[in-house]
Amino acid sequence: MKHCLAYIRTIGLLATMAGTALSADVNFIAVVNGQNFKQAGSNLVALINSDYDKPLAFSAFAEGAAIDSLASGTLQMPNGTTVPLVREYPDDWGIRHEYQSESLLDLNTTRSNGTYILNLVTKNDGTKNVSLSLTNDTYPSVPVVTNFNVLQTITNTAVTTIRWAPMTNGTAADFILFSVYDNNTDETVFETGSPGTTDALTGTNVFATIPANTLESGRTYEGELLFVKVVNVNKTSYQGVLAIAGYYKQAGFEIKTVATPGVTLGSELVSSLPQNYAGDVPRDSAISFRFSQPMSTTNKAITWVTDGIAVTNFNYEWIDGNKVLLCRCTTTLPADSDIGWTLNLTGFRDANRFPLTGSIEGSFHTSSADPLSPPDVTFFSVLKMRGYQQTGTNPVSTGMYGCDASVDMAAYNRVKQGTLTVVSNGFRGSLVADDWDPHMGMEATYASQTDLDRFFANGDFTFSLTNLADGAKNLTLSLGSTNDYPAAPTVTNLPALQTVNPALPVTIYWNAPANWSNTLTAGRCIIELAVENLPQEDEVIWIDFSSITNSSKHTFPVGTFWPGRTYRLSLQFITVKDVDIASYSGATGAAGFESITEFTLQTTGTVIKPTVAMSRDGDNLTLNMSGGEPQRSYILATSTDLQRWMPQAEIWLSDFQTNQWYDNDAQYFKKRFYRLRDRARGEFVQQNIAIQGTVYAYSTPVAGAVVSTSLDAQTAITDSSGRFFLETDTPSYGGMNSYTITVISGETHKDFGPWQWGDQPREQTFEMN
Repeated sequence: MKHCLAYIRTIGLLATMAGTALSADVNFIAVVNGQNFKQAGSNLVALINSDYDKPLAFSAFAEGAAIDSLASGTLQMPNGTTVPLVREYPDDWGIRHEYQSESLLDLNTTRSNGTYILNLVTKNDGTKNVSLSLTNDTYPSVPVVTNFNVLQTITNTAVTTIRWAPMTNGTAADFILFSVYDNNTDETVFETGSPGTTDALTGTNVFATIPANTLESGRTYEGELLFVKVVNVNKTSYQGVLAIAGYYKQAGFEIKTVATPGVTLGSELVSSLPQNYAGDVPRDSAISFRFSQPMSTTNKAITWVTDGIAVTNFNYEWIDGNKVLLCRCTTTLPADSDIGWTLNLTGFRDANRFPLTGSIEGSFHTSSADPLSPPDVTFFSVLKMRGYQQTGTNPVSTGMYGCDASVDMAAYNRVKQGTLTVVSNGFRGSLVADDWDPHMGMEATYASQTDLDRFFANGDFTFSLTNLADGAKNLTLSLGSTNDYPAAPTVTNLPALQTVNPALPVTIYWNAPANWSNTLTAGRCIIELAVENLPQEDEVIWIDFSSITNSSKHTFPVGTFWPGRTYRLSLQFITVKDVDIASYSGATGAAGFESITEFTLQTTGTVIKPTVAMSRDGDNLTLNMSGGEPQRSYILATSTDLQRWMPQAEIWLSDFQTNQWYDNDAQYFKKRFYRLRDRARGEFVQQNIAIQGTVYAYSTPVAGAVVSTSLDAQTAITDSSGRFFLETDTPSYGGMNSYTITVISGETHKDFGPWQWGDQPREQTFEMN
């Protein structure tokens, strides 16, 4: 969610209620804790949780009356720690401290309730100290838009009404903000009024209206609904300036306008499944392509290649409102083979007959194993969960709760579409396919059990599945009427796990749960254990309940863990409430309540690093990479000065591919350095825009010319042959953005563009005459 701290902006509107003096250097001040949600369906809302946005947030800030009215500031937290208040960008009028977290325990520990003191150094008003207190965790209820489905097909020329469930115990002293953002520009296109204005919303309002013609035809916008509870108001510490402390919950959701005749939309390829470069793909998988807009079902053009041999034996089916093309080979896919695909963009059309744009090719590698012809679905489950963290003798609640509804498939796309319905309240949501595994599911996280039970009430849960070979299935699992979480798992040898010798077996000991079993039986408790590598947080080991042969310990053999590393383990106790082996032949279903304790394991020794060997063939340089650790990915970066490193590719040294990288740009550099480092969590390698070319004046190469772009401040100098290589600090945009290339030689200044040069233009010629 791009606007997870939109509340920051909103609080400023309250300054109108305080009668802020126009001469004050500060307009408003706030300290807030909040929770950020996403509504992806008609009534199911859950906390966001991505590599870019965390679900929980703290912010302390002061907004200046002008760009230079706030010189500096600090924030003293309740524990006495002081942190600076900083500007997010050079022309920011305000200064702030922000913190995001995935755990309520972490947020409440590091940014606890209590008194916060903002020390502000102003241009004209001197130094001001403003105290604000967060107390009682008085969060509002989760915002839920009740006419979500209507908002997916609105007509932009008509007035649109947004309706939501009432804020629980909402009063006129609380306030609500509804905003609409343009996903392309991040600009606010509509917003309800500030408190004290005629169109302001309070905690008692349940709808807002968007005027006709505010939105454009055929577009997708991001709506945000913000509920706020104010717990502390300070108008005296800084005379004439309103300062508040409070709690908020905010939910984002999509608003889509239908296209009017004659409007050019166009569609693009959003994703493919299996993913590009996926390995060990089951041979009875189907392949799917998802598009951004509904497509014409009469137009499709795909070239399939298997290890260099063209194949044509595929059947095609449009699903999900004609946004997904499902491709099924009429035989099983060949074993241990590269399967390549290329989309002919002009051979596709969207529903309005406009051609396709975006990525056009990809590949994956099949398994060497024969398909076993199982049912489309092998396992389905519903788990309600609560989390713990153990750093000492006993685990402590993280304050986080969740529900995980899961369907495991025999191969990719064996389930074409799936939904989950919470029977007791009628809430319903779509199951989403996993990017890298034959799996689809729904994960929802909350920072309170009350919120979890509001959306995922106990009782029956029904999976509605449309399968590739097995047809439609409706499968129901029951959690019973009351919560039945097992006791928190407690690791009893945690100190010993912080200095593990990886050359020896490692045993984890824990408290034995009641009614333990290593078979899936209703009324019994099973145990599972997961291991993630840090900092990447990729799951590298999964110990299934059937492999746990002792109620209070598990031993990992030599070679499981690697030297000099930190791992995060999750010990899981699951009280099984329901088991279903009859409704779907060959598939097993289970429902239960789960308690999870996370803890770390650290190994001794020196990290085993990968090696890089280089070979040259003419102008091309090949890097051959080996060693390192399996199931860990690395980032390959290049540099010309050992100072500025440019990420080039993500390398999986245990992948099915040959671990090679071809540097066709090496010919342009006198020296080029390479390094491999651990990939950080959620890090996505996207090459920056880089330009190579030669500058001439009357066909003579120009040395010493300065080359720059309108993208950023990076420059390059041409060599004695007039050649340059300019690596910008600007990420690639799929070749779609226009920019200007500027060349300065002596007193001659010449602009080339703005044109669509592409993201990686090479062998360009720039004439200065």
